[in-house]
Amino acid sequence: VLDRAALDWLNAAAGPRLSAAGRPGSPDQVSEEDLSSAETALTMFRQLDHTHGAGRVHARVQRYVEGELNRLLANPPTSEAIGRRLYTLAAGFFELCGYQAVDTGAHGLAQRRYLRALRLTQAADDRLYGSYLLAVNIGHLTLHCGHPEPALRMALTAVRGSETQTTPAVGAALHAVVARTYARLGRESDCMAHLDIAERQMARSKPEDEPSWIRYFNAAYLADELAHCFHDLGRPQQTQRHLGEALTALSPTHVRRLTIDTALLASSLAAAGCIDEACAAARVAVDHAAQTTSHRCLERIVEVQADLEPYRCEPEVREFGEYVRHQLPLAAV
Repeated sequence: VLDRAALDWLNAAAGPRLSAAGRPGSPDQVSEEDLSSAETALTMFRQLDHTHGAGRVHARVQRYVEGELNRLLANPPTSEAIGRRLYTLAAGFFELCGYQAVDTGAHGLAQRRYLRALRLTQAADDRLYGSYLLAVNIGHLTLHCGHPEPALRMALTAVRGSETQTTPAVGAALHAVVARTYARLGRESDCMAHLDIAERQMARSKPEDEPSWIRYFNAAYLADELAHCFHDLGRPQQTQRHLGEALTALSPTHVRRLTIDTALLASSLAAAGCIDEACAAARVAVDHAAQTTSHRCLERIVEVQADLEPYRCEPEVREFGEYVRHQLPLAAV
């Protein structure tokens, strides 16, 4: 399914597939005000998702999609420009729905939502956003599910299909996913080559010149990608250095990302045999996770406990296990 979707996207003919424009002044036409209101809602939902995780937010997003967004999509755009903007906006909502499905552990639903978003970018002739969805969303999901080979195909297809129109931040994000897949496959030289491209692209990025949907991807998020690469390559010192950069630069409102990166720091410290430091970082990760309703955060706390299991006789590790049972019982093992 994914390979077919990637090939269809790569070979899609240029040009938007938009509905016929509505009659000027007709009551069913989608207005500039409608789009501005929906864009404001999407920004709000994304911020709530970053802060709280999907558990508290996904039902509200789904109601909005089934109501207001479907109403907008059912009405013909008044112009090609409005149509492009509407379909790109709709892709953003379905991307968020997919990401929230990942965050609740519903990976099959996430894939369907991401593929719907990809089709909407084709309807809007938004090649750049489509490349992002294919690599960053679909590629990361596939990697998360333990399938690095198809994840690599998705990311490389995205790079190939957008190379003539990418921006620095989008290019950095795409090459970071390619690097992540190579790291998971143990192909260190290929991983490092794409990390180098990603870092050089990121250094050229100016947020004001980037699409709104990629502006979150800053030095902190790239440092997170580098850290995950080095962790998969078994290089804890580099992992910890890049996690330090990421955690220093992350917004305090991005609680889910803080949880994930702090948990990875704990796992990396455990791999290096620094058990006291690992348990201290793991406690911070638990505190962050307890503020969210994120399945991914729970998964990472479970993984930290597994990484500390070889040291279960150490008093710090036993105390950490008790801390999890008290503070975050859903993640207790």
